[in-house]
Order: sequence, then structure tokens, then C-alpha cells
Amino acid sequence: MKRTWYYQATAAEGPFSQTEMEHLIANGIIDGYTNVRATTVGPWMPAKDTDAFHTAFHAAFHALPRQRRRKHKFSRRAFLYAICFIVNLLVLSYY
Repeated sequence: MKRTWYYQATAAEGPFSQTEMEHLIANGIIDGYTNVRATTVGPWMPAKDTDAFHTAFHAAFHALPRQRRRKHKFSRRAFLYAICFIVNLLVLSYY
């Protein structure tokens, strides 16, 4: 017998097959903190705590686009401001 799954949004949604649940995870409808259960009665648990969805969450995580890391560079204006500040300190300390 195939296992059917339910997830809890505002109300219990389901039944869904394992494949359908994996598609919901891949599309971001179910995240790791969405409550799920494998029967119509019984305790709800976070989807991340079920062994059935570890592979689906792993695949969904690696499918996300990676954020580009911004390199922290001084702008030309900030660099010139810093140079002028240092020159002014040197000139004022001379007099």
C-alpha cells in the first residue's frame, strides 16, 4: 500500500503521494517547518524531521540560485576623501 501524506497550511491539505509531496517541496510550497503527517490521524511533525523528505529537501536546497557575494570595495569618491583627509592631517601637523 502506498503511503499518502497530508500537510498543514491553514487547514489539512491532502492526500498526496510521495512524488506529489516532493514536487510541493521543490516548488517551495512546503518548507522544512511545514507540519506533515502520513495518516489522516496522528501527530503532525515538521517536514524536515521526517526521513521521507530528506532527499527532496537536499535537492531543493541545491537547486536554489547561489547569491553572488559582493566584494567590499571602496568607491573612488571614498578613496579620494580618505587621501584628502590624510594629506590635511599631515599639513596641519606640519604647521
